[in-house]
Amino acid sequence: MTCKNLLAVSYAKQALVANSREQKRMLAYAEVLDQYHLVVFTRVKDQLPTKFQSGNLTVYGTNARTKIGMLFRAYQLSRQILKTNQQVSWVVSGQDPYETSLVGRWAARGLSVVNHVQIHGDNYSDQAWRKESMLNGLRLWYGKKVLLTTTSIRVVSERVKRSIVKLGVADDRVTVLPIAVALEEFLEVGERRSVNIKPARKFIFLGRFSPEKNLLLLLESFALVVKEIADVKLELVGQGRQKAELLEKVKDLGLEDSVVFTDWTDNVSNNLSTADVLVLVSKHEGYALVLIEAMAAGLPVVTTDVGCVGEFVSDGKEGRVVSDTKESIATGLLKYATDAASFQTAQVAAKVQARSIQSSQSNYVEQWRDSFFKES
Repeated sequence: MTCKNLLAVSYAKQALVANSREQKRMLAYAEVLDQYHLVVFTRVKDQLPTKFQSGNLTVYGTNARTKIGMLFRAYQLSRQILKTNQQVSWVVSGQDPYETSLVGRWAARGLSVVNHVQIHGDNYSDQAWRKESMLNGLRLWYGKKVLLTTTSIRVVSERVKRSIVKLGVADDRVTVLPIAVALEEFLEVGERRSVNIKPARKFIFLGRFSPEKNLLLLLESFALVVKEIADVKLELVGQGRQKAELLEKVKDLGLEDSVVFTDWTDNVSNNLSTADVLVLVSKHEGYALVLIEAMAAGLPVVTTDVGCVGEFVSDGKEGRVVSDTKESIATGLLKYATDAASFQTAQVAAKVQARSIQSSQSNYVEQWRDSFFKES
């Protein structure tokens, strides 16, 4: 069997945290490889270890003082790994076609390696991300060049694949493999949950408080719902730079008694256990893992057409797919807040779909490996 040696450049800094979910996942991946070296962008202020090694896995933190310093240190680490192990073949993968790929390709120059790219975000079919900064426009320009010249590419959804094939990327160079979903704890919540015979009353959002999540629009939409049904609640679970603006928006809309803010916690299943419906109205998402987790916990979803919507979430089945207007979002929320039968049906459909997803991932680690190493 051909040796399988992988060097990946990544943002997965939690892989340096002992016993974290990220670290456990990387250890599982390493078991199906001969060598797995993971170079992670970290800064001094993160206060993370500079190295973790166990079995076939070695994780390196850049531990730099600046963002530019992270790039240079990641290059140094990656180049040293490849130069020290030239006797074996390597696949070098970037977590995106931007900075991580720049480092990986720079480190691999002049060496006999296979270039690989992973894409977790739907940035090439969504103009909103491009407009967030001039740097994003530069990233897309460089990323297109990377995608057109990379040996193989792994994306997390058919939506993302379609967007890069439109750029001119050959269909057969793209592997679609969704993000690994550990659903056991969420399915347990779903099994304990009784199908609600009353309409939904508590809606929940989980994620970053940042502009792409469209939370200001969500609050405006929820204000329309509160006008119709006074006893509904919305819980916003997370953290981020937009929190102060969101708090001010809640005050302006008079929603102080209807909207609750909760700090982020890794115990997401516990947050979901107390809610009825998950809401996600993002402008763009890569995969939107939280939709799958919510469905496993027995929650229908109200979501914009992002991420895995269309593949694992269908309008009128596991949830409602809405457009990014306050009227459309409010209509989706009101459907479950006023129609008990639709709410019940969606609860059941959500859990059935989540169980199906869980079953399809029985050999996920091998599928992940094969997305990097194409068998001849």
